Amino acid sequence: MQAPAHAHDDALSTTVPESATERVAQRVHELCAQAGDLPFHGWHHVSFVRDKGARFAAANGADVSIVATAALVHDLNYLVRRNSPAAAGGDLRGRILADAGVTPMAARWIDDIVVEAEMATRHRDISLEAQALSDADTLFKALPITPVVLAHRYLTENNVSLRD
Repeated sequence: MQAPAHAHDDALSTTVPESATERVAQRVHELCAQAGDLPFHGWHHVSFVRDKGARFAAANGADVSIVATAALVHDLNYLVRRNSPAAAGGDLRGRILADAGVTPMAARWIDDIVVEAEMATRHRDISLEAQALSDADTLFKALPITPVVLAHRYLTENNVSLRD
């Protein structure tokens, strides 16, 4: 979903105010704390993806507010059902965004970006916003320390064996 030409209209705005993004961050942080040990999909990961995604968005001309907010909610599916597709977190994502004051149009765009950026569905022609989110998400998993130190925790978190 591309930002509409009339994005300046408050009712249709696709830009996310910083205050709304912070409300989303607070709620996601609370949910991650309640969920317990999620080294690959918990708050440490989410906050990393938010920071890097915003930087990538600024560098590639994407909407920084949309990417930063999408990064905060991109792995909510793991709170709904471990090792599930991004779409599984859609309802929770929508409620959190609405409660934070994100406009319905921006919330739809964010949901689209989260699904578009998912490794299983992304392709070379994804939006600039999905590129920024996807690259930030992948970077966390590609850092030299992540696979070595956390591989066993990834398997446990996702309830998969080494054979799987």
